[in-house]
Amino acid sequence: MNGYEHRLRTLYDLGCQVVDNLGLGHQALQQALQGLLPLVDARGGALFLWEDGTPSLSQQVGLTPAEEAGLVRQVSAEGPLAQVIHEGVPLRLDHWSPDGEASESRPALLAVPLAAGPRLLGALYLVGRRGAEAADQPLPFTSEDEALARTFALTLALALENAHLQEQNQANFLQKALLYEMTTTISATLDIGQVLRMVSERLAR
Repeated sequence: MNGYEHRLRTLYDLGCQVVDNLGLGHQALQQALQGLLPLVDARGGALFLWEDGTPSLSQQVGLTPAEEAGLVRQVSAEGPLAQVIHEGVPLRLDHWSPDGEASESRPALLAVPLAAGPRLLGALYLVGRRGAEAADQPLPFTSEDEALARTFALTLALALENAHLQEQNQANFLQKALLYEMTTTISATLDIGQVLRMVSERLAR
């Protein structure tokens, strides 16, 4: 099994954990974020969710105080980080400055939206590659990292939406079987594009 296959298997296991915790309370969301970081070799990350029309920091793991404050500020203002959660546009930056200006610490950043069909629920922001401090050159996130993060974000978004609908007694709109089908597809194929197409087709029905 090569490195990418191993990461897909890990993604499958992580997706199953998310599905099994459909309530997705505070602890479950924290564990989901913690599980994602090693999958994409990220040093830290944050989960933002929409609350009363405003993007709000829900969870963060491994961020410095300056990075956390910078994310909160930039996600709430106009700019590329805000576009991820407002417009559902993924983002990769080789260098990100928490204070918006040139600074000594400029880690890589990867951001992906959380979307259940046309509904944007939030976004994941991953900061810094592990081992970047010891490397002679910057370590950016890759397209493979982005594909894995986007697939995980789909799983998390569907679980959040399903939990919300269950609270409204409308669980038949989105069945738990859809989430299991997604993770099963991940386990059976190495084609991330196929997984994304499958989810989009099911949501369009």
